[in-house]
Amino acid sequence: MKVFQFNLQDGFGNKKTLNCFLKDGSIMYEMHSSWGSSGMPISVENIHLKYALRLPIETLEEETKEEFTRRVWMLLEDSTDKPVHSVNVNVKFV
Repeated sequence: MKVFQFNLQDGFGNKKTLNCFLKDGSIMYEMHSSWGSSGMPISVENIHLKYALRLPIETLEEETKEEFTRRVWMLLEDSTDKPVHSVNVNVKFV
């Protein structure tokens, strides 16, 4: 299940997409260049966070999906790759 998708941009204007997934009870991230679907994979470790060593891989006690998403967004605001906007991931097929 996709938790969130953020479009990021570094100080040089390079666009990146960060996806977060919940898979088998584990939080996983993937990142690629561009805001489209054809970007090259990039290591998530290339994000240099100011106040944390890496992106969180666990939720806080009783933290909701929205609270977790906001917490990651706030961490990224002080990183080398700043969030520009969040892509809505609530897709339902009828």
